[in-house]
Amino acid sequence: MPSEPVKVSAVGSTMAEATFGGASSASAARPRREGAHGARTVLCAIDGSEHSHRAFHFALHKIICGPEDRVILFHALKPLNIFNHPVILNMTTEERAAVVRQSEAAARESLKVFQERAASTGVRTELVVVVGDPREQVSKYVSEHPVDMVVLGARGAADSSTPPHNNRFRLGSVSSHLVQHCPVPTVVVPEPRDTRALGG
Repeated sequence: MPSEPVKVSAVGSTMAEATFGGASSASAARPRREGAHGARTVLCAIDGSEHSHRAFHFALHKIICGPEDRVILFHALKPLNIFNHPVILNMTTEERAAVVRQSEAAARESLKVFQERAASTGVRTELVVVVGDPREQVSKYVSEHPVDMVVLGARGAADSSTPPHNNRFRLGSVSSHLVQHCPVPTVVVPEPRDTRALGG
C-alpha cells in the first residue's frame, strides 16, 4: 500500500517544506553524501520569480552534496493561445513557430544567470526549456530522465510578458500538484517565515 505524503520542515533563515510522495520520509529526507550512492540529479523548476531564485539557492547549497551531482535548470513556456490574442490567430504556422523559438531563446538566456552561479561553485548544470503546463512537463521529464529530486519555489509569480506570448506560469499554482503526482521526491521552498508573518 503506497505511503502517505510526509511533510518535513526545517526552520532557518529559509524554511523548507519537503513532501515525499510514495517514498520513505527517512530515506528521502536524508542527504546523500558524495560517493555514497553515485551522482545525484536535482531538477530545479525556474520561473524567473524571487521564489524560484530561493529554490535554486536551496538546491545549490542544501541538497547538492558533491562535484558529481548536477542541477537541471528547467523552464516551462506557456503555449501560444490563439484564441486570446487575435495577432496570433492571424499568424502563419511559420510565424507562430518563430515566436516560440524566440521565447525559447529568451528563456535559455535567462537560465544562464543560474548556470553561471552554479558554475562558480563547481556545480554542473543542464538547461531544459519545454513548452507546456509545468504540472505535466516536469512529471513527464522526470519520468523519462534520471532525476532524483525536484525543487521549486512556492507562490511563484507570473510574468507580465508582452502579448502575444506570455510565457511564464505561476509555479505556486503547480507545486501542490507536483507534490502529489511527481514520481520523485519534491521539495517546495516557501517564503522566509518573517516575510510571511508580515503578509508578504
